[in-house]
Amino acid sequence: METSSNHQCRIRTDLGGYITQVDESCRRLLNMTPKGARGKALLSFFVGNRMGIAGEMRRLLDGGTAGNRIATEFQPRDRRRTSVEVGISRPDPQTLEFLFVLECA
Repeated sequence: METSSNHQCRIRTDLGGYITQVDESCRRLLNMTPKGARGKALLSFFVGNRMGIAGEMRRLLDGGTAGNRIATEFQPRDRRRTSVEVGISRPDPQTLEFLFVLECA
């Protein structure tokens, strides 16, 4: 997969990890349109360290603060795996969503 160095992709999910919104820049990484990505389980795209990502989501739900970045592999639909670093946050604890920032090397 061709990506520019340090390409960032922002994905919002509900608290269950289902995609609610993606940046247009995510089209290439996900290999689908932002509209087509809605409702998909984001965790299913992660090949490695799903447990670490799910654990970080739980920690944030329990009131933890963002800051941990997780190195893992991401496999878009019908594409090869790619290495990514994932940052997860809850921009507004009053909303029922997570913000995932995926950075491709």
